[in-house]
Amino acid sequence: MTTSPPAAGPRLAACWPFTPLALTETARWSQLTRTGAYQRLWVGQSAGLDVASTVAHAAGAGHRFPLGIAVNVIPLHHPVQAAQQARSMVLASGHDLRLCFSPGDPAVQRAFGGSAYASPLTAAREFLAAVRALVDGDPTRLEGDYFPLAAGLPGPRLPARVLLGLGTLRPRMARLAGEVADVATTWLTPPSYVRDVIAPALAEGASAADRPRPELVVPVHAVLAQPGRDVAALAEQAVGTHLRLPHYRAVLEAAGDHAALRDGPAGAIASGLVTCGGVDDIAARVLDAVEAGADEVPLVLHRPPGPWAAVRDEWLAVGEVVAACLDQLAPAPAPPPRGVAV
Repeated sequence: MTTSPPAAGPRLAACWPFTPLALTETARWSQLTRTGAYQRLWVGQSAGLDVASTVAHAAGAGHRFPLGIAVNVIPLHHPVQAAQQARSMVLASGHDLRLCFSPGDPAVQRAFGGSAYASPLTAAREFLAAVRALVDGDPTRLEGDYFPLAAGLPGPRLPARVLLGLGTLRPRMARLAGEVADVATTWLTPPSYVRDVIAPALAEGASAADRPRPELVVPVHAVLAQPGRDVAALAEQAVGTHLRLPHYRAVLEAAGDHAALRDGPAGAIASGLVTCGGVDDIAARVLDAVEAGADEVPLVLHRPPGPWAAVRDEWLAVGEVVAACLDQLAPAPAPPPRGVAV
């Protein structure tokens, strides 16, 4: 099982609000990691253009960058295909890959797999174990109800790591992530819920398995307020669909975010679930996520469509301020041992 070394301090990443529609788009968005303060580009499950293809295209054009994918829905993937793509992306990029999965809701499981999982937790555990074994390349036999494996996937030695993760909305999945994953990622989870529910469950699972706690990734949705900008429409674009889905509503109910449940995107702005304001307001929300336990905070910056130069410049400007705030939280380097010349 791959485990991530402890972070030197909280990290800022960029979470692309959309998925690629053209091969060139991922290379363009990777500029945020290559010229800005963002340490990783996160993308979501793509139902259209395959993300691995866009990463390979970007690498072929000379753009190599750290990537995270969250979350791939398990019923849309086979462990062999997932492992092959993971290895391909690491070989193409030369950087660690954070690759997170979720069982999805029962409707998705039925639509793509024919039936709902009797135990989503078991399916997630088995899927991660199978992908890990295949990424590592050693012949492996795994028994299971959903993803038994009696095979290996030989290939070249990887120049960087594949860190496998789980999407964690509820405490039982967070405990499982603590036991078996390298990364746990949330989505649309208020900092108080991360602090009081997700982080303790993640630590509990890691302790039970006698292993380090996985990295905790907590995305923050934000809109930079500008004259004439329709923040209500942007909030609808950001979270409107999620606020109508039962599993996200259950999490917000548990978190006590009644404004978002009652008033939709307008309530999400009022509660801070979508932070709307100046750069300092956005930075404060990112710091809230870090204080709740996040090791990495992907910023999901929502704005109107426009020329790429304007989009890029806004992302870079916001990232510079937020990263400067995070840098103040990073621990100071340890002093050298006595008698050692530096």
